[in-house]
Amino acid sequence: MATDLRGFRYALESLRKRRQWQLDAALAQLAALRRRMADSEAARDALDRNAAEQSARAASTWTARADPIARTRSLAYLMQLQQQRAGIERQIVQLRDALAQAQAAVARRQQGLEMLQRHHKEELAMYRLGKDRKTGAEADQDWSARSAHAAGERA
Repeated sequence: MATDLRGFRYALESLRKRRQWQLDAALAQLAALRRRMADSEAARDALDRNAAEQSARAASTWTARADPIARTRSLAYLMQLQQQRAGIERQIVQLRDALAQAQAAVARRQQGLEMLQRHHKEELAMYRLGKDRKTGAEADQDWSARSAHAAGERA
């Protein structure tokens, strides 16, 4: 027999909802940081490929003809690519730190929400128990009244 839960009111429901929203926001922030990390890593990989191609092109150009001006330009461009890569690496390190902090925040928020959800289940179980006891007492009273009424009619 299912217990009627229409009268159940959880006093901490607004806090539980707020914590759920905070967890959702923390998860969204974590997802955004992961996307930024993936984008940064992809940019670094593309830069590495470009640098490798430019380096190979500069080496083949130098062996074909020894042009010091072209070599200087090639080396300057390769150095610029290295500086860009270093910037992206710094960004990736910062993103890793931010990701670690975001993951810790998600874990804290999840713990807080799980604690409230356990409390909610306990309160619901207590409500059911009380409701079932009340229903049982009413049934006993009804049975006692009917028994007494039936005994009075037989007498």
